[in-house]
Amino acid sequence: MDKRVALVTGASRGIGRAIAVSLATDGFHVIANYPAESDPPTKTIAEVEDAGGSASAIRADLGSVSEIVDMFREVRRTYGRLDVLVNNAGISTYEPFLEITERAWDAMHSVNLKGAFFCSQQAASLLIESGSGGRIVSISSISAHVGGELEIAYCATKAGMRSLMQSLALVLGPLGITCNCVSPGTVATDMVATHMSSSADDTLKRYLERIPVGRLGRPDEVAAAVSFLASDAASYINGAEIMVDGGVLVNPE
Repeated sequence: MDKRVALVTGASRGIGRAIAVSLATDGFHVIANYPAESDPPTKTIAEVEDAGGSASAIRADLGSVSEIVDMFREVRRTYGRLDVLVNNAGISTYEPFLEITERAWDAMHSVNLKGAFFCSQQAASLLIESGSGGRIVSISSISAHVGGELEIAYCATKAGMRSLMQSLALVLGPLGITCNCVSPGTVATDMVATHMSSSADDTLKRYLERIPVGRLGRPDEVAAAVSFLASDAASYINGAEIMVDGGVLVNPE
């Protein structure tokens, strides 16, 4: 196909959906990855089409390397190319350190970090075949820089993803493939809303007071940073990290 192709993992909702819509608006055909038949990216594709773009769906559990390989085999067979990979898929739980089980630790690392690694590996092969460069953008988090009392396993995966992109920037940069991170702060998604609703009202109030801009982020604001890194304007940005956190990390309080 003549259109450039972007694959967005975890595109059924939240930040992934916003990224898919943004890239489609930029002229990419978007492949929306989703993990299970119970959570198809139906709304994502509808929003892409409403915005005048084109999208398709592809199922793969990113905790399974064989399913990742099959997904990229289908991309190669169907489209014959890939221009951008966005590693967005991620899971998180809120558990005290002493209660985190091996199963929870493994599940989070399997999707968040192992999935990003093997998707990047498969994408790189396609991008190298094309010979025209490309982009790999991973959604890390400010949690890669700070600890979280109830997100210890999650923080570790996001720090690993940030480090992974730095290493891939060294390996793939000479081949014209740039690798960067976008690290959001707390963004108003369904997952965050669920967590906030289970916390005391003053917890959210105290957190908002720490954000210099005084509010949570929006998914489209994260998507805008991804669109920039996927654009020609970002061709000399490699191994970098864009913080989309309202300035919370620079607040000493």
